[in-house]
Amino acid sequence: MTLVNRPQLIALAHLVLVATLSIFISGPSAHAEAGLAGQFASPGPEFRGKPFWSWNGELKQDELFRQIGVLKDMGMGGYFMHSRTGLATEYLGEDWFRLINACADEGTRLGMESWLYDEDRWPSGTAGGLVTAEPKFRQKFITLQTLPAPDFQWSDGIVAAFACKLNDTSYTDCERLAPQGKAPAGKTVLAFSIREADRSSFYNGNTDV
Repeated sequence: MTLVNRPQLIALAHLVLVATLSIFISGPSAHAEAGLAGQFASPGPEFRGKPFWSWNGELKQDELFRQIGVLKDMGMGGYFMHSRTGLATEYLGEDWFRLINACADEGTRLGMESWLYDEDRWPSGTAGGLVTAEPKFRQKFITLQTLPAPDFQWSDGIVAAFACKLNDTSYTDCERLAPQGKAPAGKTVLAFSIREADRSSFYNGNTDV
């Protein structure tokens, strides 16, 4: 066995370091540069633009395929299939999924990437109103109503009520009323209620979450 002394180890480490640095300093090979230049000249679909493709009206496969062809001719690398206001085909219905799959297949055939937006319009979370068809998932907010003590009556939706002396936006001598309790005369009642947001055609007749 040949023993390597300390000076030899240092010299060997120096040679390895120089060889490693020369690889990084010299940069890519001519072959690699030619490949990179080729990608800039004719980029693949992963490097090309992919617009939000609005789906509205009644969807027809022939028309969707025609539009995919137009995007291909424009040099796009793909598209995001995106439900928008005015969609007449049922969102997440049988025809919807059939056309999604058909367009994904057509995109693959043309060498394009097919992406699916995660919601009917925006913001995400309602599944086109399917989620908020269930009342407990509908958007709600708290309202404040001020009433003279004699006019206050408990009703469904009131979660808390306080009787106080109110002067513009300042209040004093405030007390919380027990459920179904009456307010003392001479005071103003601050009644807090939970209210459901108004339904909207934007959420297909329901609310946001």
